[in-house]
Amino acid sequence: MKITDQIKSFEDACKMHPPTPEQQKALDSGYEPAITTTQLDIIAKALKTNPDTGEVSKLDLKSGKARWFPVFNVMNGFSFFRSFGSDTGTSVGSRHEFETEELSDYFGTQFLEIHKAHKTIQQ
Repeated sequence: MKITDQIKSFEDACKMHPPTPEQQKALDSGYEPAITTTQLDIIAKALKTNPDTGEVSKLDLKSGKARWFPVFNVMNGFSFFRSFGSDTGTSVGSRHEFETEELSDYFGTQFLEIHKAHKTIQQ
């Protein structure tokens, strides 16, 4: 079973990787930036988990392999734009990089509302 079949929500990600005490403190803080950052961190970790072994993949920064990260359109509301790939020599970083474009796309679309809350100021 693919990891994207297992992780459909933040709750699913927490079942795979329960929040650490520090993360739980952030989730309970009531401070939206801390909450959404922590949610995205836990989801990204779950999506990087091998469903067969439970191991979390670590991106090798020296490999030169492309890494993928989601990019969002904020010009007309807020929407997923696409994933961009870059090798390790990029000057643009992302906290949530993935080994495949497919996984990055999934992270950007399936969890769009959390990304929106994280990247925009709610009025």
